[in-house]
Amino acid sequence: MADQPLSLEFASLNEARALHKMLFEHKFDTPEGVFFGSPLIAAIQHRLLELVIDADSADGRAAARPQWEQWRQAEAHPHLLTVVCRHLTENAATVAAWTPEQREAYVRTILAPLIPSAALLRELITA
Repeated sequence: MADQPLSLEFASLNEARALHKMLFEHKFDTPEGVFFGSPLIAAIQHRLLELVIDADSADGRAAARPQWEQWRQAEAHPHLLTVVCRHLTENAATVAAWTPEQREAYVRTILAPLIPSAALLRELITA
């Protein structure tokens, strides 16, 4: 029963944008918090942002998707990458004990809904 898909309806695109912004900002403001490394929150962030992008694009804004895709690139957020790097450094002993696949999954989780380039991902999981 717990794994059944659920749906949530927003009264407006602005409600979805507000939730996206709150999750995104709170997560990076508190890397020691439970949201930062949660794969569940990361999955929600990805789906929520896709919902916002699709709604923006369907709203007659043809440029919305490319703008969002550019925003979504992790390299476009150096201040957040600093937070991520600091977190990985502070937890280096734990992260070093993981397999490369586990490190990659964790980095993708903590960056969500941002998407790292292959080069950035390599840099973050080998640092």
